[in-house]
Amino acid sequence: MRKLNSYQNTLNAETIKELLVIEHRYLLKIVLLLVLYIFAVSITVYINQIFGFYGYFCSIPLYLLAGASLHGICLFTHEGVHGTLYKNTWINNLIGSLCGYVVLQTMAGYRVLHLKHHKYLNIEGDPGL
Repeated sequence: MRKLNSYQNTLNAETIKELLVIEHRYLLKIVLLLVLYIFAVSITVYINQIFGFYGYFCSIPLYLLAGASLHGICLFTHEGVHGTLYKNTWINNLIGSLCGYVVLQTMAGYRVLHLKHHKYLNIEGDPGL
């Protein structure tokens, strides 16, 4: 059996239980991030139509807002992989998958890579290294 790394040895059962609390307000946060993304993209298109080429430079803050919103939405795919979005597994997987589809990512594919990352956290075999 592979020896657990130092990060896993520092967590006790109570800390892990606190970290795995299911948050029921996720849906509101997802909708808010989606609205921010749609707002940023819509205003960017409008500015670019008015100002043409120079509109691309004026829209830089909106590009950042759109990117941050997409990143926020994708974090919920991560929560779905860990099963912490909703107690109901079917709803958990559905919401996690929908959040991944926003950036053309499947939850099944992400699950394989992410759980491999946890298995080999910061050591040889970690796909994140």
